[in-house]
Amino acid sequence: MGKKSKKGVTRTGSQHNRKGGSSKNVGGSARKLSTGSTRNVSSSVNEVPVIVEENGVPSPVKENGAAKSTLPAGLEASLSLLTLAQQKLAKKLCAPPLNQSHLFEAWSGVAADEKATEKKALMEQLERVDASYPNGGLAAYIANARDLLDKSKRGVNPLEGWNPSVPTGQAFSIGTSEYDAVESIGLKSVGTCGFVLVAGGLGERLGYGGIKIGLPTELATETLYVQYYIETILAIQSKYAPKGVKLPLCIMTSGDTNAGTVKLLQENDYFGMDQAQVTIVIQGDGVPALTDNDASIALDPGNAFKMSTKPHGHGDIHALLYSQKVAKTWLQNGIQWAVFFQDTNGLCFHTLPLALGVSSKLGLIMNSMAVPRKAKQAVGGIVKLEHVDTKEEK
Repeated sequence: MGKKSKKGVTRTGSQHNRKGGSSKNVGGSARKLSTGSTRNVSSSVNEVPVIVEENGVPSPVKENGAAKSTLPAGLEASLSLLTLAQQKLAKKLCAPPLNQSHLFEAWSGVAADEKATEKKALMEQLERVDASYPNGGLAAYIANARDLLDKSKRGVNPLEGWNPSVPTGQAFSIGTSEYDAVESIGLKSVGTCGFVLVAGGLGERLGYGGIKIGLPTELATETLYVQYYIETILAIQSKYAPKGVKLPLCIMTSGDTNAGTVKLLQENDYFGMDQAQVTIVIQGDGVPALTDNDASIALDPGNAFKMSTKPHGHGDIHALLYSQKVAKTWLQNGIQWAVFFQDTNGLCFHTLPLALGVSSKLGLIMNSMAVPRKAKQAVGGIVKLEHVDTKEEK
């Protein structure tokens, strides 16, 4: 969204010893909006002639002067179904050092012209994932995975040589004059916020198979999380937004949650929010799941013509806001801040004015809210890392 010139951490709760712990990220952050440009990539699938040789792909082994293919038989027989780019990618995946021929084992069990749609779908999926992984595509992903898996197997500590410490920030206690003063500054900005809800995951770890934003926030009224978020945004809009301005909400979904999210919103008439205020962006295919330490790409257990993938995580939202021009549109419409919050974090709005106040007061471009983290508590933390030799900071 733009180059960060300053950053900080706001902590709420009681004062604590900054030398003895870290801060737990509670899922809320505010980011100042700036503009940028986008690039779109597309491809089409048509039947084309078979490539015999292609730059960057090993040529067929020659035996007695004739070319001998190293491809799985089913893939070789089906090459005419694929685009030139897909043929090149398939050959590259099968050849050393990637060694992913198992992806096409099911192709040998059917005739060349059978399962054409499924074969093309797998190659289209591989193309998308290859294009989405930066600096080298699937080849780089596999190489990086093998390196990380090897280091994990050998017990290598990726943080060796780095010293953690509590990052620079401001700590507040509710009810103090300092808290009230900074909160009053932030209240002047809440009417210029766009809201970003990250909701790409299911509630499996909670023993719930549905979308998490469909869970109740509490049992007295059984208000759903997405309902609570929308009603809170509409309340902020009514009291603090300039006349006629409607505060936007962007929801990031995934293949697992998109249909359920759209259905929930439509069945409840968007809980009172205008449909035009809501933008839904969908996470892509994610990254390939792996089956072993050799980074063999996994196929879907229920479909031998589909790669098994896992979502990138919440970080996808920043690329999606950029590529879908959401942030650019918001900025053009007078929105000054993007407020990020997680699918089941109903408390984050309580300290939103405080976070905006700190950001305004200190001139921060990005600011994260956190609470003090207790030692050995099984939660993530916001920390500062400094290398003991180079003094590099992260």
